[in-house]
Amino acid sequence: MTTAAIDAPTAARTILGTANAVEAVADQAVLVIGSAPPHCRDLDLVATPADYVAISRRLEELGHLRRRSSWVRFDPDGISAVDLFSTAELRLAGDVGQLFEGAVPVPGYRRLVRPAPHAILLLAARALVVRRGRLTDKARRRVEQALQDDAGAWSRAEKAAIDLGLTGPLKFLRRTVASTATPSTLARAKGLAAVALAHDSVATKTAEFAAAFPRRLLPMLVSLSGPHGIGKSTQVENLRSTLSNLGLVAETQHAPVRPRRVPPIVRRMTTRGWDSSRSEPAPQSGPLGPLSVTPTAPRSPLVRLLAHAWCAEGVVVSALRMWRYALRSRHAHVLIFDRFAVDTSVTFAYWFEHRRGVNLKVEQALLRLLFPRTCVTVLFLADAETLHSRRADEYTLEGFDFLRGLYKEAGRRFGAILVDAHRPVAEVARDVATVVWPRLP
Repeated sequence: MTTAAIDAPTAARTILGTANAVEAVADQAVLVIGSAPPHCRDLDLVATPADYVAISRRLEELGHLRRRSSWVRFDPDGISAVDLFSTAELRLAGDVGQLFEGAVPVPGYRRLVRPAPHAILLLAARALVVRRGRLTDKARRRVEQALQDDAGAWSRAEKAAIDLGLTGPLKFLRRTVASTATPSTLARAKGLAAVALAHDSVATKTAEFAAAFPRRLLPMLVSLSGPHGIGKSTQVENLRSTLSNLGLVAETQHAPVRPRRVPPIVRRMTTRGWDSSRSEPAPQSGPLGPLSVTPTAPRSPLVRLLAHAWCAEGVVVSALRMWRYALRSRHAHVLIFDRFAVDTSVTFAYWFEHRRGVNLKVEQALLRLLFPRTCVTVLFLADAETLHSRRADEYTLEGFDFLRGLYKEAGRRFGAILVDAHRPVAEVARDVATVVWPRLP
């Protein structure tokens, strides 16, 4: 599994085999618009429609998982990542063969080619619109290098842009490159407006702005849940690092679910309403306590009402807290929760259903209704013996077995994907990334 610790030579060896596989199935030239093998960490390719189909099929055969235009395979040595585009997707007005004119083969390959300087400018211009006016440092360096390689690249690109419907984006790129300062939001808005008003193909402009339209206003939510000692925190950081390596802005949020202190008046009333022979302490710390308690349902209707009201209020407060976390991380593509709805469900099931004998069917349904929806929920589980060996100071073997059952039931209710945590960390991390990546919108 690749994390931030994977070095460049290892990543290069991983992607080299993928590059060779692409070369083997391509019938025509394939543009490498980013770094080229053997020193690249990933591949950014533009292919003809026929080659796009052949390369996509081959990547799938090699075990790559697709998300949008990205194909990724998670290996123990590193990540094999390919961004693959078809020339048909660009919706250019004229002959797309102009993008391949003057292309130079990558050393050691026949089909993989580096675009000529004018083609680099054209592709960077379109990408500038797709990124809503943001020119990345890598793109700026690529454009500056193209201008150094060919002093006449602008004029050649302008001639091709007329036919391809990219005159507006090319002018926008030229103004952006001429300025060393980062363009303001207003400047980017003016630039995009000029692109929209340019005398280019309507179909081409529509495709550009459709690709630029943000797909989500809030981050994609991923939750990792499981008992204490299962290794969630390590896997949360591994996943964040992996998604960051794949170009996504990933943030993490630790969201512990602690039982809250019951108000004194409720505690006194409920204590008298339950069997007086078993005075039950209010939940104050930790998700679990002694398991020797035999649940006894409250005798008084008032006590039952108060217990349900307290549980429902706790569910609402927990849901509001999670929504606050989700709404706060607006600049992240992915927000990874360390504990979420599954853990909250287990906490309530233990403290109020197991220890108090309260039927929480309604409250559990309310929890599913109010909590933010995740793209994927991962539940780490291991056998009770493994959990006990890691945290023997917290619970007994019986306690961990009971806890595992609660988590398994909660995971079923929330559609969680089970991952066996009784394995080396790297293997678990690879499985988590494999589960999460293709499920991200």
